[in-house]
Amino acid sequence: MAEKPGHTCVQSLQDNYTFYVCGKNASLFENGKWYCRRHAPSLVTAKRAARQATYDAKRAAEQAAGTAKQRQQAENARKLAAFDELLAAAERAADALERVILVQFRSVSIIKQVCRLQMNDLRDAAKKAREA
Repeated sequence: MAEKPGHTCVQSLQDNYTFYVCGKNASLFENGKWYCRRHAPSLVTAKRAARQATYDAKRAAEQAAGTAKQRQQAENARKLAAFDELLAAAERAADALERVILVQFRSVSIIKQVCRLQMNDLRDAAKKAREA
């Protein structure tokens, strides 16, 4: 009994400068031609779509990570600028407070001197009153 001859893949391929036909056993009939599972147009399109979807997802994740990194850098720069402004304001407040403290200290020193002078005057007056 003679076996029924199978179909072979008709996909044309190129190896360097040589063109040849795939020749594997064909299992899919598409567009009026027989193809193996590697070269069937529907499977090739599906594989390309899956590969492209993987690439697109990876690229979107990279872009999202890059965008998040850029946002973080911008936020850090904003915080640094705000910190510099806050530091300058704190230095100005410290200078103003130092001036107030010096003025108060001078006022206290002057008051102490006045009190000492008055105490001396009172002592002198008491001495004079005792002597008289």
